Amino acid sequence: GLDLGQLDEKIATDPDHYEAIIAGNEAAQKVAGHWGVPLMVYEGEPFFGQDRLSHLEWRMKQNGLQTRA
Repeated sequence: GLDLGQLDEKIATDPDHYEAIIAGNEAAQKVAGHWGVPLMVYEGEPFFGQDRLSHLEWRMKQNGLQTRA
């Protein structure tokens, strides 16, 4: 649902805002102990790479995650 033209316009209008978002995300990754994407952190445990999505889901189900109907 994103419009690339609108996003490009917003970035051109306020590049510092988006650079700050990127810097914040990079800092959060370092705190979590990782450096790439995709990266998910759940309860302090990092899950790196698309091949780890099933591990993340498994861990979340251990903590009560339920599948939506």
